[in-house]
Amino acid sequence: MKVAQFSWYVVYTNARSEVRVADQLHKDGVEVYLPLITETKQWSDRKKKTTKPLFTSYVFVKIEKYQYEKVRRIAGVVNFIYHLGKPAIVRQKEIDAIKLFLLKVETKSIEFEPFEKIVIEFGPLKGKSGIIQKVGKKRLRIIISELQTSIIANIEKEDVKKN
Repeated sequence: MKVAQFSWYVVYTNARSEVRVADQLHKDGVEVYLPLITETKQWSDRKKKTTKPLFTSYVFVKIEKYQYEKVRRIAGVVNFIYHLGKPAIVRQKEIDAIKLFLLKVETKSIEFEPFEKIVIEFGPLKGKSGIIQKVGKKRLRIIISELQTSIIANIEKEDVKKN
């Protein structure tokens, strides 16, 4: 009796086709891993959270060797990533390390304290420095001193970094 030899491989996709390829592979019964990150995009009038692949144009698949062609026939798949003339195998511990990294990034929270110095990274006050006056659940009240004038602004925590 032959034991199944599943391994993780990296599939190279067309540009911006990672999600579509991952969905189709999943529908076809292939175990697939597409690491995604969430980022906040800033426009002049609003902010929006979006997700995007951690690795552009790459999707991980866990298959047996006989499934290479099944994967290659998926629309949007260019080919496997090769090493020494064979599709490169990714070890399980490397997949686990990527998952752990993403878990840490997603749960990252910065604790702010009153009187700490910060720099605003987004919005109309971008680049301005200030001192935290009050810390709320999602917002900070900061004092911005410029040109011998103080401004008190309520800023979302995700829009600042510690100075």
